[in-house]
Order: sequence, then C-alpha cells, then structure tokens
Amino acid sequence: MRLRSEAHGLTGNLVYAWYLFTEVSLAQQLLPAARRNATRALIAAKAARSHWFSAYILNQLGRIALALGRFDEADEHFHTCYTTREAYADVEGMALALVGQAESALRRADFAGADARYTRGLELYRQIGDRGGIAHALVGLGAAEGALGNYRSAWSRLREALAIATELEYQHVVLDIVANVAQLLIAAGHPEAAIELLTPTLSHPAGRNETARRVQRLLIQCEESLPAVVFDAAAERGRQLELTMAVQLLDAYAVSYLGGGSLVEGGFGGATTKTDPPLLDKIA
Repeated sequence: MRLRSEAHGLTGNLVYAWYLFTEVSLAQQLLPAARRNATRALIAAKAARSHWFSAYILNQLGRIALALGRFDEADEHFHTCYTTREAYADVEGMALALVGQAESALRRADFAGADARYTRGLELYRQIGDRGGIAHALVGLGAAEGALGNYRSAWSRLREALAIATELEYQHVVLDIVANVAQLLIAAGHPEAAIELLTPTLSHPAGRNETARRVQRLLIQCEESLPAVVFDAAAERGRQLELTMAVQLLDAYAVSYLGGGSLVEGGFGGATTKTDPPLLDKIA
C-alpha cells in the first residue's frame, strides 16, 4: 500500500499505510520503529491536510512517548490530540486523549492530576455509553484513588470496572483489575492476600506483557517484605487457584481489607460466587 501510494501520489492512502505500520510496530513493542512510522504518518497527514486523522496519529505518538517514559512529550501529543478532537466535537476522541493524559500523570506520580483527568474522561465515556471506555477509565481512576490512599473509593471504581469487563469478556482488563486490587492490598498491609491473587494471573494466556511485568514487580516487592516461608506458602495457595477463584477471593479480600462492598451489594450485574456461575464462565 505504501509503495503504491507513493508512486501514484495518493497521500490519503499513504497516511493510513504509515498509521498501520505504527500499530504493527506498537503491537510488537518496537518503539523506535513505531515512533518513526508515526512521525511519517503525521507528516503525510499534514501534507494531505487531513487534520481530523492527524488526531489518531497524535494519540499513537502519545502512547509511544508514554512507553518510552517521555512524559512531557506524551502530554503535548495528548493535549494536541484533545484540542483537535474537540474542534470536531469528537467526544470519544476527547475521552481517549484525557485518559492518555491521566495515564501520563499517574506514571509521573501526579495522582491528583490523574484522578481529575480520569474523572473527566469517565464522564465523557458515560455520556456516549462506551462501556469499554468506561471500564478503562474506571481502572485508571481506581489506581489513582488507591495511590491517594482512598482504598474504599478505589475498590468501588475497580468493582464496577470488573463487572463491565466480565460482561464484555475483556479478560485482559480483568487481569489488570486483579493486579490493581493486589497493589491496594499491599499498600493496606496485606501482602499475603496480594500474592494469592497475583500468582494465577502471572502466566494467564490473556495477559498482556505490561501486565505480566507489573505482576512480577509486585510479587518481587512482596517477596522482599516477607519471610521466605510465608511468601512460598502464599504463592503455593495462589498456584492452586484458577482465575475465577482468584476473582472470588478478590471480592472477599476487598470487603475484608479495603472496607468496600462486594459485587453483590454493589448491584453491578452479578456476583463472583458459586451462586452465579455464568459470570465466572466468562472470566475462565
């Protein structure tokens, strides 16, 4: 597509070709290549005067900058993406850009800033009824509120996200939520409970590389803080669990240790107990 577009001066096709190259590079974690391809896509978009599509590329550049730890650069791309989307009244695109800014703030430990941006992004996703976007924003909001020490509120956000992700069968999001709750449990002083939840998620086939790395970091943190015999016993208990059972424990531990309500009490579409097997079947 790229060679044909270049040969015939089809700048619109060329923009899309470089955009697809970027997505492939991102999926393979080839970040320098992704950055080069996205830059070429943006140059082609400007040449084609494709102002609207340039917002998609700016979002790619923001994601790449985040992955490279270039947070100021990521913020600039996401901000420009937001203003471009706003000019076209593209609510979904505005929400996506806000969530990108929120993730950047979270990574920089600007937890209050992350909380504010995730909250605004969540409002926009609710406005258009994008349930996948709602779940994504809720997971981030739960992480931000947990980092601020608001464990009960954090679990409330994650609890709602878990119900949505389960219904949509977004297993990778369920795994992210388990990791987030485990991190809350560690912060609240319950590393053994966290180990039990983290162990069955470590090698789950639906897990993403970033989630697996995070789970490994959390397990190492627990291992360094506990006697070996205690860590090993908790890890062994975790190895006996399927993900569905881990989600049941997640709910129970959150109620016991984080001061939050259960999925049943929350009324978010079902429980993670043996009385509601259809929900568990979707997670398995």
